Amino acid sequence: MSDPILKALLGGITWPQNAMIEKTEALTEAEFCQQPSSAAPPIGWHIWHIARWADMLQESLTDQEEYWKQAGLPAKFGLDPARLSVLQMGTFQSAQEATDVIAAIGQDRLLEYARTVFDMAVSAVETLTLEDLYTPCEGLIRIDWSTTPVSEGKGPDVLLINNIQFHMGHTARHLGMVEALIGAMFNREGTATV
Repeated sequence: MSDPILKALLGGITWPQNAMIEKTEALTEAEFCQQPSSAAPPIGWHIWHIARWADMLQESLTDQEEYWKQAGLPAKFGLDPARLSVLQMGTFQSAQEATDVIAAIGQDRLLEYARTVFDMAVSAVETLTLEDLYTPCEGLIRIDWSTTPVSEGKGPDVLLINNIQFHMGHTARHLGMVEALIGAMFNREGTATV
């Protein structure tokens, strides 16, 4: 990959995904699964949520089904897909529901899933050409802020670059939450940039 735009997109996906793994694998199982308050999900939920998005991104860039579904992970983890909220990725779950999901999966299995789908997303982006970025595709999610903030189902057609850009920004947002929670909850350096 020699194009600077493609290199920038690849770096924008790779760096925050790797930082999420690095920050969360250093936690104990109890820390990974601990709710910061009754109104907020545990740190582990953030990595699961972003891994689910990475899985959807790789599916949108390849002809592979989401690894989550292909490998039958909800059943292997003892999860009811109907209780995993929008697109089985936890959006709008209560903090307790989110905590229950992470406790059921566990840190090791969740990090294994995250590593797998993060690698799949990076591999999918590595195959793209500059022209591919302008290919129309289905949006990762339908957002309708006039009713429920996010409707069930994928969104209207967008360009591939829009899905990549969404994942980059969304991953960085949740990495910031993870860093802040590590600092606030465990009085440890939380930032991945120092």
